[in-house]
Amino acid sequence: MEPLHDADVILLVGVNVQYDAPLLNSRIMQSVRKGTTKVVVVGPPADYPYKYTHLGNDPAILNDLINGNSTFSQ
Repeated sequence: MEPLHDADVILLVGVNVQYDAPLLNSRIMQSVRKGTTKVVVVGPPADYPYKYTHLGNDPAILNDLINGNSTFSQ
């Protein structure tokens, strides 16, 4: 099994996988549809064909995630 299918959370930072990596986007979509994976986006919001959590555009959000200070970290 692919590691992507085993992921609980996928963090996309400053990328739009629909345009930058369409094959990766389809694999993410498969994982999300299985109900095993959550997608979190830091950067510009995108029109993905699956549900995701947008944390914002500020790079400081990454520090909050690392330090456990983000609402998503909880």
